[in-house]
Amino acid sequence: MSSPLGALDDLGALGALGVLAVRGALGALGALGVLAVRGALGALGALGVLAVRGALGALGALGVLAVRGALGALGALDALGDLAVRGALGALDALGVLVVRGALGALGALGVLGALGAVGALGVLGTLGALGVLAVRGALGVLASLLFLLLIKYLKRTNYCLETRRLDGKTVLITGGNSGIGKETAVHLARRGARVIIACRDPVRAEAAVTDIRRRSLSLAVHHRQLDLASLASVRHFCRCFLEAEKRLDVLINNAGTPGRLGWTSDGFQICFGTNHLGPFLLTNLLLDRLRESAPSRVVTVSSDTYTFAKLDFSRLNAEGNRFANYSRSKLANILFTRELARRLEGTGVTAHSLHPGYIFTNWASHYSLGVRLVCYLFMSLFFISSELGSQTTIHCATSDQVLAHNGGYFSNCQPAKLSAQALDEGAAKKLWDTSEQLVGLSH
Repeated sequence: MSSPLGALDDLGALGALGVLAVRGALGALGALGVLAVRGALGALGALGVLAVRGALGALGALGVLAVRGALGALGALDALGDLAVRGALGALDALGVLVVRGALGALGALGVLGALGAVGALGVLGTLGALGVLAVRGALGVLASLLFLLLIKYLKRTNYCLETRRLDGKTVLITGGNSGIGKETAVHLARRGARVIIACRDPVRAEAAVTDIRRRSLSLAVHHRQLDLASLASVRHFCRCFLEAEKRLDVLINNAGTPGRLGWTSDGFQICFGTNHLGPFLLTNLLLDRLRESAPSRVVTVSSDTYTFAKLDFSRLNAEGNRFANYSRSKLANILFTRELARRLEGTGVTAHSLHPGYIFTNWASHYSLGVRLVCYLFMSLFFISSELGSQTTIHCATSDQVLAHNGGYFSNCQPAKLSAQALDEGAAKKLWDTSEQLVGLSH
């Protein structure tokens, strides 16, 4: 099929030829008519003027008739020519219209095909674009998931205590040993043959914990005594009963504590500072003689790396702050207490160590409202470690001989860890000791 432009060129050529043919026919007829008239006139002139004049009337009439007839013939020829031209032009126009329509139809078909092709191409491009967006989003989702898993793995990184030494004949006292990392520590040490005593505030829960620890450790040498570290009177009563009943104390683990809370103890101390620092401080001091008698012995105090957010202001040592400030201040006090205890017991065979157990998935949020507990549960289930994993550093400090080279040291993930400047302040450690002695009534 020729192109639309070729069809238009063909129509133009046909039209030009038709015009030239009509013009040629008219010119030939005109020339013949002129020659005939001139010949007739010349012949009439040769016969004479008179004959001409005499015959003019007749000839005029005949001429008029002839001319009219000629003109009629010419009119007929013109009419025929006009009809022929019009017919030719009509045919050409019809052909042109058909060709143009065909060309336009072809162009329209091509346009439709082109439009369909463009729409299809756009559809394919749109589909590819959508698939590309989905692929990018999927890749970003996978990357975010991997980063999230790496974060969880980092937060949950924990070494197991590899020390396997037995503790047969040793007595271990664990405060708060009825749940959490205290209970797991009791299970592990009882398996090693130690006589384990857990000190708890609630005797019913303590009895249930003892039963479970015995079952899991396959040891009957597990007992409990009542102790409320928020009460200095309870601490003194516990120590009197313990010293009367127990002849040895090889390891004292200050594990019990309270999370960030608002309120006051019965002795008038901010509850976090009183329970987490002053109670263990008094307990340790009242049991020091038994620890010295049982040397080599150890004092292990569970702190937290949240101490880094705290600073001790001795003018506001017992002041009420926000929950987190109260907790972190008590954990800094644990570390300073341990460092000063180690300094004072140097050469006695009693060593002191503090530690960060990790972020433990326990019931420490039980003091809060139901909504807060649910949020804490979801958060801890993702990022916090189990009590068994959290107990490993405590077990390491209680059993490994490697910690003896770090008297007064701070441990995390079963390894020595660096302390920040406020925790290394020896002046602050000594001042806190002296102040604590006065607050609990031990000053001489």
